[in-house]
Amino acid sequence: MKRLILLMFAVGLIVVAVLVAKEGLELGGGGAGPTGGAGGQAESTPNVVEEVIEQGTITIIHTDSASQHPIPGTEFEILDGSTNRTIETVTTDANGRAVTSPLDYGDQYVVKQSSVMAPFELSLEPVSVSLQQEEKELAVASSIPAFVKGYAWGEDGKLNVSEVYIDEVPVVMQKPELPNGCEITSLTAVLNGLGFDLTKENMADNYLPQEPFYRKDGKLYGADPNKAYAGNPRDKIAWFSYAPPIIEAANKVFDQFGGDYTPVDLTGSTREQIYAELDAGRPVVIWVTLDLSPPKVTSSWYFNTTGELFKAPVNLHCVVLNGYNRTNNTVHVMNPLQGQVTYDADQFFASYDALGTHALVIR
Repeated sequence: MKRLILLMFAVGLIVVAVLVAKEGLELGGGGAGPTGGAGGQAESTPNVVEEVIEQGTITIIHTDSASQHPIPGTEFEILDGSTNRTIETVTTDANGRAVTSPLDYGDQYVVKQSSVMAPFELSLEPVSVSLQQEEKELAVASSIPAFVKGYAWGEDGKLNVSEVYIDEVPVVMQKPELPNGCEITSLTAVLNGLGFDLTKENMADNYLPQEPFYRKDGKLYGADPNKAYAGNPRDKIAWFSYAPPIIEAANKVFDQFGGDYTPVDLTGSTREQIYAELDAGRPVVIWVTLDLSPPKVTSSWYFNTTGELFKAPVNLHCVVLNGYNRTNNTVHVMNPLQGQVTYDADQFFASYDALGTHALVIR
């Protein structure tokens, strides 16, 4: 009897052990498994709720304020309104549209125009935009400056300027003080137009690099006109300089008085390249002959630096080109011997070419 009781007790323990083991497997206990953890502890997976950040885009539509024609190729910077950090730069397409990449709702953004085709004026006013919708449209209009007197949009979407006249260039006459000072007088007129209160005499005496002539061993020596003015523009017998000494004079002015300007040598430029400067509102100091006739190369001297023989045109002149009219094929010129005059464009540029295409601009 006692053995029977012990046997039944042992069987009961085995049954209980089996049941416990089975339950442990179902709960993931008893070892590391697909859903179990070490030591028989069940792992629980928390419910993760991902935050959805709503985003939208800014569509910029850029047009000509006069004709409402779309303006292609305009660059706009997109900045973070809180940090002023540039996020991206977008460019308008042929339809004048530029679309940003997705941006977060609720944030403040700043749209700033960074470049625009000439002759449109660059807008310096940034626009603040708060994005609260899937697509935010921003209309931007640009104006043609007053010096552009005629233009039309072509079928190819390009802006064709037909007439420019920059009337900010004042008339400055070289005589009687500077009988041979056409170059420095022309520069003075351009600087006066930019707001610098300087006289041609001051410019000649204090800013223009000059080198006198002298004779040695029966030879006449003088300046290389690409390095200095040959002679003194106050003298009745004096010569000229090309662009580099005039650029040097302009740089001296900017060094002394300041101003965000850079003189640029345009020597070698084509007619269209020079017109492009006018399209941007920049008058051009340019070398032609006195009456646009062929150069008369009847004098010479030796360079005082290298001894090279230089043959000089005796009818050289320097003027300010401040406009053109494609319809009439004419150019507007501030001539320091005549004042504001108009010339046939073909004749004018033929003279410019014949003299060696010397010119400069202040950018």
